[in-house]
Amino acid sequence: MNSNTHQQFETNWTVIWILFLSGCTIALHVGKFPAALPLIEKEFGLTLSQTGTLVSIYAILIAFGGLLSGMSVARVGYVWFALAGVALCMLGSLAGAFVTSVPMLMLTRATEGLGWVLGVVSIPVLMSTLASAKDRPVVMGLWGAFMGVGGAFILFASPYLHDIGGWRLAWALSAALSAIGVAAMALTCYKQRGNLAQLTNARQSPGLQDLWQKRAVAVFVCFLCYSFQYVCATSYLPTLLIQDSSMSLASASRWTALILIPNAIGNISAGWIINRGVKRSTILAVAALLTGIFSFVLFSVTDTSIRLSAAILMAAIGGIIPGTLFSTATLVASTAAGAGVVIGFMLTGTGFGQLLGPVLLTRVVEWSSHWYSGGLLCLGVGLLGAYFAFWLRDIPAVKAK
Repeated sequence: MNSNTHQQFETNWTVIWILFLSGCTIALHVGKFPAALPLIEKEFGLTLSQTGTLVSIYAILIAFGGLLSGMSVARVGYVWFALAGVALCMLGSLAGAFVTSVPMLMLTRATEGLGWVLGVVSIPVLMSTLASAKDRPVVMGLWGAFMGVGGAFILFASPYLHDIGGWRLAWALSAALSAIGVAAMALTCYKQRGNLAQLTNARQSPGLQDLWQKRAVAVFVCFLCYSFQYVCATSYLPTLLIQDSSMSLASASRWTALILIPNAIGNISAGWIINRGVKRSTILAVAALLTGIFSFVLFSVTDTSIRLSAAILMAAIGGIIPGTLFSTATLVASTAAGAGVVIGFMLTGTGFGQLLGPVLLTRVVEWSSHWYSGGLLCLGVGLLGAYFAFWLRDIPAVKAK
């Protein structure tokens, strides 16, 4: 998207941080679930298929609802979508704290998942619009860290919350924080209504023509490859640590939670690297290749220190990819209102990556009877991401300050 489609003003970082932290509250509802799953399984006597459904609800909604949400947001208005997204997460989590049946639990998870999709489609566009041209890559890199920041917070807090009030307390706290996020975002958007006017009006063209570009296909595939590698690594790292290093489940889970921190650092660093004058295609290609290499090491080497080092490096370097892609999406879109369509398309790639990753990795490992074959699969996916990154090479680098 051309920079001249944005108003020219200095970035109000207080506003950016309010929107970012409000957005982080939607990540709480993803991060709270893994630590609570054993407790929920025990309380409701879940079958394996029910557990799988609960785990995959978000990925299914992202895969099949991302583009639809991106198409709808220009019609409804970005501000309303952003508020609705955080509000739906709040309502789903609050209702989930009181559920007494598996179907109701699934319904509340689906409500949270829908809210997550709406929020991720709309909030970064608000932040991009309120950022100056020179700060926009940094702002988009910051947004890329929302999952790492929100997810890490609730993952580390969950054991203490469970000791005090069980898994339902984690749901209630997440709902309360999202309620604060809704209120803060509503007040901020009202005060910034003049700067956000171009995103508030309904019935704008969704900009579907942008999806026929090679650039749009590239950001779709790059995000798919990243999410494929990331979900495989984080999902099976605890299993590998328990199997090969004789770690307890608690210790393995803590190490996995720690990976979110370098991932968030990688997200935030993306904007800094872009502003140093490095081309986005180069950033994405190198990050995809290195993420594939470190994923291969993670699955292939049984030494605990090497495996954990590879996991940390994979998360940190891989974290550069979402931050760069969110920044790139605003350039792929031809209008400010159409940015949500491109982001929704990217999210569709994310959802399919999350769905395909665990399925293909487990099939390959079962077929070969060796975990290193899963590493080879992740390495291949990294090479695929690097190839499609070069489809973005016509996007010029930012002039280094």
